[in-house]
Amino acid sequence: MSLKEICSVVGAIIVSVGGAGAIICGVSSFLANRIADRLEIKYQQTLDKELEKYRSALEQKRYVTKTQFDREYEIYGQLSKAFFELQIKLSTITHEDCYIERKSKKETYEHDIYIFKELTTCAGKAQGVLFENAAFLSETIFSHYEKIYDLANDQFWIFRQRLDDYYNGKISMQERLTQADKDRYSSIAKEMRETNSALRTYLNTLSVIE
Repeated sequence: MSLKEICSVVGAIIVSVGGAGAIICGVSSFLANRIADRLEIKYQQTLDKELEKYRSALEQKRYVTKTQFDREYEIYGQLSKAFFELQIKLSTITHEDCYIERKSKKETYEHDIYIFKELTTCAGKAQGVLFENAAFLSETIFSHYEKIYDLANDQFWIFRQRLDDYYNGKISMQERLTQADKDRYSSIAKEMRETNSALRTYLNTLSVIE
C-alpha cells in the first residue's frame, strides 16, 4: 500500500469521529501528498542518474564476436611490431655514432646506402601493414600510425639527401645530423607512446560476445 493510500485510510477513520477530525484529515492529506511527491521526485532523480551511468557504460563498449576480436588483435600486433622496428632503425640515424668516417668516402657512402635500404624496407613493411588493414582500423588509431609514418618518411629521405650531399662534397660529416633531426625523432617516439596508449584504451572498450 502506498503512502497516499495509507493516509487516505487514516483520514477516513478520523472523519468518522467528527468535525475536528475532518480538519485534521485535510491537513494530513495535504502533508501526505507533499511528502509523497517529494519522495517520488527524489526516487526518479536517483533512477535517472543510474540509468545515465548504465547508458554511458554501454556507449563506451563495443561488442564484437571472438573472431572479430582475434582478427583486430592480430592486426594491431602486426602494426606494433612493424612500427617498432621502424622506430629502432630511425633511432640509429639520429645518433652521432651513425656518422663515422670510414677508410674512404666511397666506403662510407656504400655503408650508409645499405642503412638507407634497410630503412626503406622497414618503412615499406610498416606502410603495407597499415594500408592493407586500413578498413579494419579505427580512424583514431589509423591517424596515429599514419602520422608516425609521415614523420619517418621525411627523416629517411633527409638522411639520403644529406648522404648524397656529403659524398659530393657539399657538406661535412658533422653537418649530416642536425638538432632538427633529433627533434623529429623525439616527435616520432612521443607519437609512438601516444599511439600505444590510444590502442590500449581502444582494446579495453571491446567486449567479446561468446
